[in-house]
Parts: sequence; C-alpha cells; structure tokens
Amino acid sequence: MSLRKIFEDQLEQLGFPDAEVSYSLNSCQGDGVSFTGKFDLRTILERLYAQGNRDQALLYFIRQDLSDCKLVVGRSSLRYFHEHSTNLDFCDEFNHLTVSLDTPFFVVSLLDEIVKNDYIDQCKKLESQGYEALLASLFDGETVFEFNGPNLQIEVKAKDYGDDISDFLSGDSESDQEDIDSYLRGEIAINSFELKVQVNDEEIFEDCFTQAYPKGKSREQARNYLREVLPALRQQIKQALKELKEEIA
Repeated sequence: MSLRKIFEDQLEQLGFPDAEVSYSLNSCQGDGVSFTGKFDLRTILERLYAQGNRDQALLYFIRQDLSDCKLVVGRSSLRYFHEHSTNLDFCDEFNHLTVSLDTPFFVVSLLDEIVKNDYIDQCKKLESQGYEALLASLFDGETVFEFNGPNLQIEVKAKDYGDDISDFLSGDSESDQEDIDSYLRGEIAINSFELKVQVNDEEIFEDCFTQAYPKGKSREQARNYLREVLPALRQQIKQALKELKEEIA
C-alpha cells in the first residue's frame, strides 16, 4: 500500500471518495499534498456539522436539497502540488439552486470559505503525515555500518525503498491499520540496506535486504543482519585474505 493509497483511503472516509492525490515531499518550494475530483457537497457539510461547525452558512445550506450538488476541485498548476495549486468551485447545479432560493451572495461566499478552509486543512494534515512517514527512514546512500581494516572493508548503506508498505502488512485489517497509523506518525521506518564486503578494495560479496524497523534502530537492524550473514562468509573472507597474502609474498 503506497502513501498515495493511504491518503486516498483517508480522504474517502472524510467525504472525498475517488480523490486523485498528488504530492511532492522533498522540502522544496511548491512541495506539498493536494487532491482533485468531484465530491458530494452534502456529505462534506454533514461531516463538518458532526465535527461541531455551526457556521450560519453551513446551517443554511445543510437544510436545503443538495441533490447533485458537487464540490469540483481541479488542478491550477502542473508544477506545484501544495494545497493552493488547485481551484475549488461549486457545480452548476449548486449555482442554480442558490439562484432559485435567492440566496444572498455573502452566504454563498461564507460557504465557499468554509469548504476551502476544510480542503486546506485536509491537505496540510496529509502533508504533515507524509513528511513524518518519509523522514523516519534513512536517506539514500547513508552509511549504517562501516569497518575498515588493513585489507578488509565491510560496509552497509541505506537505500531508498520508496513509500509502498504493502510487503510489511499482515492482511489483518485491524493490525494493518495500527501499523499504518504508526507509519504516518513516523514511528516506523523502511529501508533497503546494501551490504558490500571487500578485500583489498576488491568486492567479494554483495547483498541487499529490506526491513521495516522502529525509527532510530537502523544500526541495530544492520548489526543483526551482519550477525546472520558474516559467519557464512568467514571462510570466503579467509580465502580472499590468504590469496592476497600469497600475491604480496
């Protein structure tokens, strides 16, 4: 399950089904999270009401027949992905409704502000979760373990794994949701790790493994892996060192 799918599932629960999520989370200008689609206006207003919103504009419209009334979110920028890179509009059916009800313009404007503020809040929440999840893992190429002997070098480096955690979910919905929540809080990190063993700068072994682990425990994961792998390599290392000694002699 990718980060995008996690975001989409969350948005569906908030009244934004089939949202198309876009994001860039590299701590650069224009980065962020946004989503587009057509969403049922009544569903959104009922959620806001249930959350305690008692704004007069919301109370006015929630009493109306909002059948076929949609919030339409389209992309205004193909370069940026933050919460202000989209346009929010009400569909024609909603506009026709306000005309038929002779709704004051300021009431429509107030509802527009309510809906836009909610959209921004949801985008910012997803952005915060995304950064928490991704920054928990090590950066690509970061050294986790290093041993430099006279003729023997052992190194473990972190590799970027991406944001798909499907391989680390059990299939049990309750347990998986707990793991997803921990991932979004930045408590679980995921990395691939590349192990290289060299004798006199000549590579004799290379391997790659992937782990989901508690944040901050990367070096412990690497050491545990080395404890499993190195005993089987001991003879290979000895042979390589022996051959090197014979070459030097």
